[in-house]
Amino acid sequence: YVAFYQEENGLPDDTISAVCRDSDGNLWIGTGSGISLIRSGRVDPDFRIRANRVNQVQDWDDGHLLYSTREGLFTADKSTGASHPVYLDKRLLYNTFIVTPGRRIWIRNTSSSVVTVLDQGFRVLREFSISDCEIAGIHALPEAGVCIYTDKGILYYDEDGKPSQTPVELSAGTNGKSVVMMCSHGSDTYIGIKGEGLFRLTADGLQRQWDEESLTGVDGCTALLTDDNLWISM
Repeated sequence: YVAFYQEENGLPDDTISAVCRDSDGNLWIGTGSGISLIRSGRVDPDFRIRANRVNQVQDWDDGHLLYSTREGLFTADKSTGASHPVYLDKRLLYNTFIVTPGRRIWIRNTSSSVVTVLDQGFRVLREFSISDCEIAGIHALPEAGVCIYTDKGILYYDEDGKPSQTPVELSAGTNGKSVVMMCSHGSDTYIGIKGEGLFRLTADGLQRQWDEESLTGVDGCTALLTDDNLWISM
């Protein structure tokens, strides 16, 4: 069964930029005109968080989402839709932030080489730049650690932004390759490599799951892994 969500069945427009699943199992779809809520497989016509050009959406706590636009980071009340700015920075771009298990917020800035790490109070912990490679995205692993995936492989850090040695099972299959997607759910992590396809991360390395040459986006792919499905926007 495949469901398509677009303007004609309830979304504010057809420009979908983010997909998020919250702790209650609801799906939130970020678009160019705001954030829509999907309940029981249908777009809720009575609820929408209004925002211009939503770039990314993450579950923040039981009552709030965290989302970004080109203006900065905002929290949004899941019950009322009311939004509040928490970190204003006009350098924010598409697919630009993640929340780690320890509630650190990692932001990729406009230059594509600068990364900012915030604590849960939205204060800057660290800002650093990446040279000699192009960042496709940032991903927090389920257990510990943060990966910056690039056109030359994966760089590995602790949650506060300090460089750490990349685990062998990650570096062995991705070193020197263009990684365009990473996503996790529970203990499972999947990695998309440009021109090769989709791989599952195991203790023994990468296991090929899907041959897909269209995984070619330089700026990465939007992906969400749930209990039953892997959602990919390419």
